[in-house]
Amino acid sequence: MALHPVDTVYELTWLGPAAGFSLQQTADLTIPTWVDAVAAGVPTPVLIGDFKKAFIPLSALPSPSSTYWRLMKP
Repeated sequence: MALHPVDTVYELTWLGPAAGFSLQQTADLTIPTWVDAVAAGVPTPVLIGDFKKAFIPLSALPSPSSTYWRLMKP
């Protein structure tokens, strides 16, 4: 069990360590503008056991009604 910040609204989890991948987000898939999630205010994902976890605060969401996520390796 991992403790998360009080303002966390979502917890994203993926198999780690996922070296070289970065978490990105956008509010719209019709004309997506992908932004680095950490630059948008998401705390740096942490490795817990075999999984990476990102604790998403409400303030880091690009839209209160929709947010889409992806892992991208440049």
